[in-house]
Amino acid sequence: PFDINQADTTLLKTIFGIGSKRATRMVEHREKLGGWIDFAQLKEVYSMDSVVIEEVKKRTFIKPDFEPKKLAINTA
Repeated sequence: PFDINQADTTLLKTIFGIGSKRATRMVEHREKLGGWIDFAQLKEVYSMDSVVIEEVKKRTFIKPDFEPKKLAINTA
């Protein structure tokens, strides 16, 4: 398993059901959020379905002490 908040597109593509476009969308959405704090947030990524989300859960983890990056709300 690997940390989903540190994974790049190449690493994400090793998960069944994730190709180049989906991996890029996941990384872009993660950056907009400041990081994943819950796997339920993956539902917000365009084209993510429950089967792929379950595969992601099996192959990745979110550190329990992970603190998302602070976002500038007024300019985000």
